[in-house]
Amino acid sequence: IASALEQFYGGNNNYVATMTFGVGSSLTDGTVTYLAEIPQAPTGSYSYEARDLSDSSGCTGSDCQRFVLATDLENDNDSDRDLGCLTSEPALDFCVTNP
Repeated sequence: IASALEQFYGGNNNYVATMTFGVGSSLTDGTVTYLAEIPQAPTGSYSYEARDLSDSSGCTGSDCQRFVLATDLENDNDSDRDLGCLTSEPALDFCVTNP
């Protein structure tokens, strides 16, 4: 998913403002499909938040220059666990951000 988000950025100079997860969802800009089907989380869920350069959420269009993609790790003892990495979804404990 993160790789598709980077490809979207490369083609549009911004990240997608919102993303839908679940059966039949895809990542497209209306012309190019970057991810034909966004996979479902094996357990729990995903949450996506686009952000502007000041790291504030709620951006639109070209203001979306950062992202946070969060999910729930299956193993609560995983060393990569980071509770609260996405403040809007405190139960999710693993985040990926743009480079």
